[in-house]
Amino acid sequence: MASLGHLDDCFVRIAQIIPLYRPRQIASRWRNKLDPQLSPEPLTTREKIFINNKIRNCEMDDEHICWREIVRDLEIAFGRRHTDNKLRNYRNSILRIWKRNRENLAMNQFNRAPIEPKFVPKFIDCPFRMNPMF
Repeated sequence: MASLGHLDDCFVRIAQIIPLYRPRQIASRWRNKLDPQLSPEPLTTREKIFINNKIRNCEMDDEHICWREIVRDLEIAFGRRHTDNKLRNYRNSILRIWKRNRENLAMNQFNRAPIEPKFVPKFIDCPFRMNPMF
């Protein structure tokens, strides 16, 4: 990539050298695994909060979530580059957790027997009235 990275068709030229793979496969592998600028560490808590805020802003504006812009902004803010695939996987895992929690909450509400409050007469300790027999 060092000698071909500046060319527009660098992945096409690499595919000619390695005919087993297509240019799209080579480009995907480079962007998700082989690029030396990628950070191998998992997302930090601050990065996750940043990603959630960006996604929320896109959803409130009824815009399509542009993952490459979020990757770029994340790199500018924190100095580490993550793949857009890692960000999408993070978001999908959060959505799965929210959905599972919502379903569990709904199931618990329907399956739970109603709890009646315990009856405690207020005048039981009153010396002036007759104590009820319960």
